[in-house]
Amino acid sequence: MVNLINLENVSKTWGLKTLLDGVSLGVQTGDRIGVVGLNGGGKTTLLEVLTGIEPPDSGRVSHTSHLNMAVVTQRADLNDE
Repeated sequence: MVNLINLENVSKTWGLKTLLDGVSLGVQTGDRIGVVGLNGGGKTTLLEVLTGIEPPDSGRVSHTSHLNMAVVTQRADLNDE
């Protein structure tokens, strides 16, 4: 089965803090995933990288064509896209 979303060795830092360090993940149709962790641990950053809101510092994010994704973050700003 083909993954809808793939993360391959994705890393992301915020300032001096590494939030994602070599994360690899594949999500297939029907999969359910939970993202849990401490405050400031990178949960929101992971979702923003998955949806393309934030680019990874390194690694690769890919998804099938015509995949619609959305995320509602704790930030108070809205994006016109």
